[in-house]
Amino acid sequence: MKKFLQSVLVMLFLLPFCVSAQDTIVGWSFPVDQDTSAYANFGISGNLGARFIAAEDTGGVERLITWTNGVADYAATAEEWNDGDSVKFWSVKFKAVGYENLSLYSLQRSGGNRPGPKYFKAQYRFSGGEYMDIPGSDTITVANDWTTGVIANLALPAECNDTNISIYIRWLQLGNIASDGSTVNDSGSSKIDNIFILGSPVSISVKENESAVTLNVYPNPANDFLTIEANENTLVKVMNLIGNVVSETMMETKSIRMDVSDLSAGLYFLSATDLKSNQTVTRKVVIR
Repeated sequence: MKKFLQSVLVMLFLLPFCVSAQDTIVGWSFPVDQDTSAYANFGISGNLGARFIAAEDTGGVERLITWTNGVADYAATAEEWNDGDSVKFWSVKFKAVGYENLSLYSLQRSGGNRPGPKYFKAQYRFSGGEYMDIPGSDTITVANDWTTGVIANLALPAECNDTNISIYIRWLQLGNIASDGSTVNDSGSSKIDNIFILGSPVSISVKENESAVTLNVYPNPANDFLTIEANENTLVKVMNLIGNVVSETMMETKSIRMDVSDLSAGLYFLSATDLKSNQTVTRKVVIR
């Protein structure tokens, strides 16, 4: 029953990503209570497993991150948010080469016996630059739940499109008020979970795109099988949230039928790598 409820929660919060035509550029779902959860477990080549989350301050001091109960599995958790107004923050970085129309998703929580900051704001910067507010973003109000401090489909500025420069996103603490109305003290705890940045492949000419990966996956959600349409000589892998490969096949034709009846219900990560161009496209699929 616990696994079933976790799967339902994952589907409720991540269904927009599963049905979206956009690719996941980078994402963190913090699947295990180990430090490996700090590294991205979703994303394109170059981001997957290479980008990590930090709890730091404007002086560059990083604080300890632990792994506590999250939406479904675990959440990144940090303390010592006292005196953190416009100083302390969560941060991630990524690259978006070949992608445009970027959008941000995240969930935050503060509360319980050790309430953390109530207010945050989302900002971005490029490597070597200064942080700026993300246009159109509102103050993030955080409570003792996973449904209040939500960022969903927040568009990043066009200057973030298709750049080889590292992009940083941070959730900056605003004020020193805790989620229960008290003043944040050194044991105040803040959680963040299910961070995803999505984007669309940059439009290019047909000639330039002849060797690029094409990928269609359906039905999604799936019960017993997935139909996968891609280029011939494409390596297809299905990975679980921990990053373990649970199924792998080589596309010898442009359409195959993959049996997924033995997989447990939940969210999976499907990647298709064209061995000719060495390009990879990723999709998320739900097995129910």
